[in-house]
Amino acid sequence: MKSLLIAACILGVAVCAPARKKKHQAYMEFDIIHTPSEALEYIPAGAPVGSLDVLLPVDAKGRPIAGSVRGFIKQEIPRPNGQGSKDLVSDC
Repeated sequence: MKSLLIAACILGVAVCAPARKKKHQAYMEFDIIHTPSEALEYIPAGAPVGSLDVLLPVDAKGRPIAGSVRGFIKQEIPRPNGQGSKDLVSDC
């Protein structure tokens, strides 16, 4: 009975153990002029041009991934008290 219980525990751990860890996607910040044409509609209207950046996925060598990708548009909003800025990130 004990050996059956131990075998069931070992089998349960083996089945429920996570598979290989999935590698996280790396993103790099680029100037807004590098935004793909499909994402132009997501640029906030009326935002100052110097406050916008685009976050695009990159490969292991730091180059942007070609093709259909999913990125983010980052807008830096200055704080009224002059203590830095707040970042607003939107999905595109």
